[in-house]
Amino acid sequence: MNTLAAQVVDSPGLDIDPRIIRRIENADHVILSGASSAGKSTFLYALRESHPEQFSAYQPVIPANWINEGMQDLPSKSLFHINMHRPIYGRMQSRPEYLYSNAAAPVTYEEYASEPVFKQFCKVAQGKVIALILLTPQAELVKRITERAVVEPRFEDSSKPYDNRTWSWVAKLQDMSETLSNWLRLLEEKHIEPVFVDSRDGKFVLLETIEEAKQSVTDGQFRLTEDDIKQIWTNEPFEYQRISDLVEVNASNFVQGDRTSTSQEIFKSDFTDASVLDVGCAGGYFCFEAEKAGASKVVGIELKDTRYRQALLTKRITGSNVRFERTNLYDLDSSEKFDVVFFLNVIHHLREPMRALELLSRITAKRLYLEFPTLTDHKFLSTISFGFWNKLLNHVPVIGVSLEDEAGQTFVFSQSAIERILVRNTAAFSRVEFVQSQIPNRLIAVCHK
Repeated sequence: MNTLAAQVVDSPGLDIDPRIIRRIENADHVILSGASSAGKSTFLYALRESHPEQFSAYQPVIPANWINEGMQDLPSKSLFHINMHRPIYGRMQSRPEYLYSNAAAPVTYEEYASEPVFKQFCKVAQGKVIALILLTPQAELVKRITERAVVEPRFEDSSKPYDNRTWSWVAKLQDMSETLSNWLRLLEEKHIEPVFVDSRDGKFVLLETIEEAKQSVTDGQFRLTEDDIKQIWTNEPFEYQRISDLVEVNASNFVQGDRTSTSQEIFKSDFTDASVLDVGCAGGYFCFEAEKAGASKVVGIELKDTRYRQALLTKRITGSNVRFERTNLYDLDSSEKFDVVFFLNVIHHLREPMRALELLSRITAKRLYLEFPTLTDHKFLSTISFGFWNKLLNHVPVIGVSLEDEAGQTFVFSQSAIERILVRNTAAFSRVEFVQSQIPNRLIAVCHK
């Protein structure tokens, strides 16, 4: 028996709930899943020590990095050992400089579904498969990871150092309950029965429901230290974001570029108990400002991975209740209404702006804030040779066709065009007021129902 095995088996208090044994004893294969340091290897050693005749047949234990496309089958009664955060490796490899936002964003269903080793396992596994999911409260998980020195000697060179830095940030920043939901969605699709196990304090106790499972990971939340926050804001290459004051960290300290005057203009209105949707929210600045202004429900949607993940990272730091979704504008449920909708500096990136405005007009219950470039926008002017006339054209209902490849925009609009589209032609809004954006040659249309 290797050193780690001896240490685990001899540890006092190790105990496996007999109900867990009954759930897995007739399985052809068992997936042993959980976060790094959730206790997967400890569970395995304890299982074999406490039930040697029953479970010695689980040979071999197959770690994820042993699965490859050339594998044709699995031995019966095998056990597949996988880190539930494994897809984060892919994020780190593609964009290693975004350590903290990569760590903060839950693993998505799409990431799980495209994970090569899991796809191959499902392809070759025959018979009944049970997935054990080991769950540990956040603070305990961080402590385990911080104190850990090496990888499992059974799977790799025992002298190889453990990546405490990556996995401790994942444990500190991750919303494990959402990651769990996405893992369960994939298991259900593959007809794999989940078995939830609370692995705190060296004991393994069966959890009967998904509600109990999610409660297990939300118990004992780890509180970020001031040093943690300083590391994040010093080293994460935020797009348009920074924290202005690290002494007291909350959403009021959060600023994005220089949008202060736009924020002041928008939040002149009363947002008390309002529901707010921010379409193309980037790092979430206006979402956090709406929450600070008294909005009771705030949702931000963003398609770009990096900005979406950084919004989640800022949410974790500030303790905000804003909900962020990585979704397309056109996939929004038009039956869900929001009192206020922000559509700021997005419309000129769309190929179907009319479709977007029609959808948002149905979603908006009270006010839509639409920020858009006019015909005197400098990017648009760089694509044409008669810019002198554009100031005059801003007073007539004109839509300018820009160039995506040169200017990075599709269309620009005159003030009159926006008013005709939203009030005169569609009657989507009763009136529109225009205020100057702090971005040169752009306007904000405040559209009232």
